[in-house]
Amino acid sequence: GRDMATASGWWAGILSYNNSVPYGQKVFGLADGYARDAQHT
Repeated sequence: GRDMATASGWWAGILSYNNSVPYGQKVFGLADGYARDAQHT
């Protein structure tokens, strides 16, 4: 039920799964890298 298109919704969703900021930062970095790679394909 979270809006994953917003920063606050994204963080709430990630931290509800694993309440660890370093984990959230790692997931964000991986997702951001994937999105960048997908745009250049």
